[in-house]
Amino acid sequence: MAFFLESVRHPLRTGALTVTTRGCVQAFLSGADVRTARTVIELGAGTGAITGALSRRLPPDGHLLAVEVSPNLARQLGRRHAAPNVETVCASALRLPELVQERNLTTVDQVICTLPWTLMPLGEQRGILREVRQVLDADGVFSTLLSASRIRTRAGQRFESLLWDHFPDVRQGSTWWLNLPPLRAYHCRPSL
Repeated sequence: MAFFLESVRHPLRTGALTVTTRGCVQAFLSGADVRTARTVIELGAGTGAITGALSRRLPPDGHLLAVEVSPNLARQLGRRHAAPNVETVCASALRLPELVQERNLTTVDQVICTLPWTLMPLGEQRGILREVRQVLDADGVFSTLLSASRIRTRAGQRFESLLWDHFPDVRQGSTWWLNLPPLRAYHCRPSL
């Protein structure tokens, strides 16, 4: 209910009316293997639909930094997913290098992202992708979702082009049609 209320108050910030379904989370994370990751960052964590699944998949010494810009959702996220290996922070994804530095994180193996890309200004999209690329290890993976209904639009094509501008290896994952909205996964690597 908290996510729905936040989406009504701030539709451009949440980008959806409902949380990501379990089936979509499982399909998305099947292409984002975190079982050996030491540090994973989740951008746009919301109320934790993906956070819980990520924390269960991490190795015992793994660390998950869940970043959510909405104070209301960040508070709920912190309560729902309080665990030794999960840290919740209320911040913008544009502060990613600062967040990594403040926590003395030496490696970032994976960045998982569910931000509403096609609803953002181009400069913000570029800025976030630049920050992700800056903190991600050379052999790390950036995994994100894009609304399937937006893929063939100018905004969707522009975003996919931005992925290629920032990552030499971009792979399309599965499209999960049983989610509202349907979502397509992308898994990107900073090196071939």
